[in-house]
Amino acid sequence: MYAVENDAGRVFEFSYEGETYSVPARESLPYKTFVRIQELIDGADDKSAAAIAAVTGLFNEYAPGVIDKLTVEQALKLITAYSEAGDEPSLGES
Repeated sequence: MYAVENDAGRVFEFSYEGETYSVPARESLPYKTFVRIQELIDGADDKSAAAIAAVTGLFNEYAPGVIDKLTVEQALKLITAYSEAGDEPSLGES
């Protein structure tokens, strides 16, 4: 019988103004959240914009208010760093 391991999951950590924040890494997202994000991206005409919006939503959920303090350039760099972390396909890719 296969037993699902209880695992705390990996996180993506970042700091801003001396504070450290963490967001679940893609592979550690709750499955329901991952499916919801994939469905949003798959159904979007502009998949890149949908992926950015989805990752922004994750940051708003797990690190409330931080992304709102960033410039566009800072936010895009943070989203890119999150999307490129790890060896897994990024959100919206297969």
